[in-house]
Amino acid sequence: MANKQTIDIERSLKGFFELPDWMERSLMLGGSYAVLYIIYFFLIIILIIPFIGWVIGCCGFIFIIIAALAMWIYTIGYKYELIKAEMLGTPYTKIKVFENFNERFQHGAKIFVANLVYSIPTIILYVIGYALMFLPMGMLGSLGSSDNDYLGFMAFPSMFLMLLGYVPIGIAVIYQMFQSFFITPSITAMYAKEQSISAMLQFGKVWIFIKENFINLLLLLALTMGTGFIIYFASMISSFLILLCIGIILLPAVFAIGLTFIIHMQASIIGQICKQN
Repeated sequence: MANKQTIDIERSLKGFFELPDWMERSLMLGGSYAVLYIIYFFLIIILIIPFIGWVIGCCGFIFIIIAALAMWIYTIGYKYELIKAEMLGTPYTKIKVFENFNERFQHGAKIFVANLVYSIPTIILYVIGYALMFLPMGMLGSLGSSDNDYLGFMAFPSMFLMLLGYVPIGIAVIYQMFQSFFITPSITAMYAKEQSISAMLQFGKVWIFIKENFINLLLLLALTMGTGFIIYFASMISSFLILLCIGIILLPAVFAIGLTFIIHMQASIIGQICKQN
């Protein structure tokens, strides 16, 4: 039977801004991602410069990829600690943004690897979709104008295959959303209880957990999408204000606060789900 007890939405929405150091957390956590995005933006501009710009740009992009991956794994570990705190009733004030680096990387890496396993269907669907879209184009291109009759004969089935390629890609997009808002929170909750990768890979138990907490996970989706839309709208306004120089400071601030808020809000929701189970 599904769990009928729902989460405390007000607690999840207000909890972050009730922290005495929410601005410091935003600066340190969300600000780190903002810096990476700013560097990425400047690297794109540097690529305009021939030779030297290309070398700096390529090296810079490798650094950005490695730094972003490391930061994301660390953030997963930080979010896991918030979930555990919510589950055990420990105040968030006892959890600092940059501490327990080894433990957070270990926990974050385990959850990250489990998520990669659940991403295998997405990868397969994208490969099939893009293969259906681009292989016919390559075949037609190789024919050129050598055989106009055969080229005309193959045009229709090739177009059909290219359009058919959107089907697995569309399914992959839907599955990605399901994974982000139903599978990932569920395996994170199961890991918070048992602290083992095997617990996250018990597909039957994960599916049962999703069914029993479907309403709460649906609320997680709704709240994340809603706050994400508000942050996106605020970012668009900030981008426009760049023309007035105000947005140069406002846009990174909106991004940093918004990202940090969503991380804490999701941790609060998942922690409450853990507590209920």
